[in-house]
Amino acid sequence: PAGVIADLFDRRRWLVAMQMVQLAFSVGLFFLAAADAPIWAMFATALGVGIGNALNAPAWSAMLPTLVSRDDLSGAIALNSSMINGSRVVGPIIVAVFSPLGVTTAQWFLINAATYLFVVGALMRVHLPAVKAVSERGWRAFVSGYRIVRHNPVNSRLILSLTLFSLFSLPYVGLFPAVAHDRSGEILMMAWMNAESLGVTLETGEVTYWSRSRGELWRKGATSGHLQRLIELRIDCDRDCLLLIVEQTGPACHTNRRSCFYTALRDGEEVILSEPMA
Repeated sequence: PAGVIADLFDRRRWLVAMQMVQLAFSVGLFFLAAADAPIWAMFATALGVGIGNALNAPAWSAMLPTLVSRDDLSGAIALNSSMINGSRVVGPIIVAVFSPLGVTTAQWFLINAATYLFVVGALMRVHLPAVKAVSERGWRAFVSGYRIVRHNPVNSRLILSLTLFSLFSLPYVGLFPAVAHDRSGEILMMAWMNAESLGVTLETGEVTYWSRSRGELWRKGATSGHLQRLIELRIDCDRDCLLLIVEQTGPACHTNRRSCFYTALRDGEEVILSEPMA
């Protein structure tokens, strides 16, 4: 319905309004984070940002074909996608670099809010051609896209693929694998990190991961006492995986073994390489 709603308003004003909605909720996240507000309040405010983005996206996508010629349209779409996905990569890196320098989580929300002003400035300067008013309204306008997709198998498969990707893959875009090994080079374990856990690790020197099952930060050994102290952090050539050289206290594996990689496949059979530590 976001596209149907957007068609009722001037496109520039609608896009600017949605940017300001996201900015306002992002500022709200700043105040909530600074006040250590309950998690439900953070989620509710983040939902407001998401709603603003959802209302913005159809109008933003519809704007692209009006800015370039048909010959340049594929390149414009690719450039737009590159910027969006590139920000998902560059953003966490910026957070990881500057968080150890004292930038707090609350301040990052405020910085993020300020970035919407750049988009508003660009929207105010760019020339947006007048858009021909749609003839269909209400429910008929809402299902018109469905009718087009239903009669085009290629579009149907594309929309289905994007829907499944958005539901099951996007939540993990901000996570990257982190492999820990000790000074001797023995691989101890693999877990997931995000920008926040990486920032905490660099700030405290105690390795902190992101628990996908619990949906929260997980300081290694916080309950068991089997802590990991960061010695050195290395980044692979594609910048999508981390190598943590650590000083491990006790076993790294929850089975009480030194390494989580205690099983080998030899001659088609699984072989146990080590027993739990005493």
